[in-house]
Amino acid sequence: MDREPAGATGRRRTAVLAVMAAVLAVMVALIAVLAVVATRRGVTSNARPAATPRPTATADPSVSAIYQRVRPSVVVVRTDNELGTGVVVADDGTIIVKLYLHITKDEQLSRFRLREADPYKHWKITDEDWRNRARWNDYTVAVNDMVARTSTRIAPWTLVEANNKNFARVKVLRTLADRLARRLR
Repeated sequence: MDREPAGATGRRRTAVLAVMAAVLAVMVALIAVLAVVATRRGVTSNARPAATPRPTATADPSVSAIYQRVRPSVVVVRTDNELGTGVVVADDGTIIVKLYLHITKDEQLSRFRLREADPYKHWKITDEDWRNRARWNDYTVAVNDMVARTSTRIAPWTLVEANNKNFARVKVLRTLADRLARRLR
């Protein structure tokens, strides 16, 4: 078995990252071009100004339900109302892209520990993050319910496997480019 010269793995990884960066740059440029083409074709949003939202316990209804600040029926009504609003906005020409970036519980723990150990990032982790992590199963149920209730033909959810940040970024950009291209057809 041939052995690679010292440093070859590092160079290969650097080359792969450079290619990924170039692909991301091309995709961003493609999205910009598609946006210009859409504007020239008259595919622009004529969306009416959004109505002022009613105040709620928190910005995310699923979090409210998890911590029992609102009744589950209120969460259902709110997500159903948001679903209806999406249809109105889409009818006005807006492209709705909903992305849910998912990481595993082990990956979250790893990222939390890395943030705590890094003096430049430790401010990003709080006691609330750990408290919410303890409710992982509750959040999983809430996310599954949210996706089931609010995914539609007009505005489907794209679930992004995000343990690998580079893979997640590419999938997000591809999703955006695909949705824009589909709208221009």
